[in-house]
Amino acid sequence: MVVNIYINTSIRGPRRRAGKYMYILQVETSKGSADLGKMERLESTTENQANLLALEAALNRLTRQTDLTIWTECSYVAAALRNRWFEEWSKNDWKTVRGTPVADSEIWRSIQEMLGPVVPEIKYKENHEYKNWMERKLREEKRGEK
Repeated sequence: MVVNIYINTSIRGPRRRAGKYMYILQVETSKGSADLGKMERLESTTENQANLLALEAALNRLTRQTDLTIWTECSYVAAALRNRWFEEWSKNDWKTVRGTPVADSEIWRSIQEMLGPVVPEIKYKENHEYKNWMERKLREEKRGEK
């Protein structure tokens, strides 16, 4: 079984604000493709945290470890996953190399636990079949909130 997780958010930048995240979980099986998705509103969050929450929610739907590809527009999440920074953070009591607490460490701990030994392939800012649709849905939802 092969799983693709596509994540996106209406929130851009480090300033806390309201917005939404969206994920699509695409499972490729011998019988074909199955897609599950979710959009959730967040009241006060950053771009990084919204992406982490979307990833955590998607991973939470998996029932077993599998080949995994994660598609994201967030450079922080892409770099942290690609380089498995959370492994070093957990060894350093969830502190960065500078000795400061890791932002969103509880979410990172959850993601680390769910990933286990799986090393996902990371696709950063690459086109995929859902990209335009997800961006359009997030824009529509954002307009509907005003």
